[in-house]
Amino acid sequence: MRGAVAVGAMIVATAAALAQSSPNPQVRRCPPGAGPECLSVADNTNRIDLTRRGPPPTTCSAAEFRRRFRRAPCPGDMAWVCDAELGVSVCVDRSLRADPQGRPLGGQSRETCAAWCATRARRLPTNHEYLVGCADTPVRACLQPGLNHPVLARLAERRPWQVGDTDCRSGDEAWRRACMNDLSLNDRLATRRPHCVASNGLRDMAGVLGQWVADDVPRPGRSSAGQFNGGFWAQPASSCAYTTVAHPPDWSDYSIGCRCAQDAEPRPASPRR
Repeated sequence: MRGAVAVGAMIVATAAALAQSSPNPQVRRCPPGAGPECLSVADNTNRIDLTRRGPPPTTCSAAEFRRRFRRAPCPGDMAWVCDAELGVSVCVDRSLRADPQGRPLGGQSRETCAAWCATRARRLPTNHEYLVGCADTPVRACLQPGLNHPVLARLAERRPWQVGDTDCRSGDEAWRRACMNDLSLNDRLATRRPHCVASNGLRDMAGVLGQWVADDVPRPGRSSAGQFNGGFWAQPASSCAYTTVAHPPDWSDYSIGCRCAQDAEPRPASPRR
């Protein structure tokens, strides 16, 4: 029992650290006349360099895109995320990376996600691209309401919890990697979420699994942290602006997944030397 208490205390301390390390992003705007269900686009401006994306698109009309580039904006499994004012024009996977049963796949580190995207000739989205793509996701339709933290709930069941050779009730440090990557903790994700869709067609952008973005987060005196956004299915505070910056890029746990992005507009040709 002492081990279970130690694990529970560790989880509570970790949650507190995550809350304290989540930056307070600036709120950009909601469309004129939008109701309270509109979630404003947020932008951590101290870590975003829009100039690296090239000139902004002149319009977010798909017809105009086809006229300019003589092709559709994105492949069929991706949605076009575009905001002419903010200079964003990018293709983003419509769905999170999934397991063989089609459920969102947790247990992903940023390194694993970046490698998976690279095999598909894609990349991780930037923080800014994620925020623009997520902006009007109806997060309440994504969450599993009324649930306890899944790790605490598993401990409360008072039955053995073993992952490989690790006893998840022991309170040892090993639980951080082995037990926190037990994907059976995500069994609730088998429930369909038909209304968890943004107006641009992106599914499960917030309140399902945290999603890695490409940005590094400087930490004085330490190596840079990675960043994942959106909260997860048992976190009532989940939103597009919910940002976690407490872990290095090689961290993984059951609550973190990913999706990929791809430039929609051709990059300018590099100047000849």
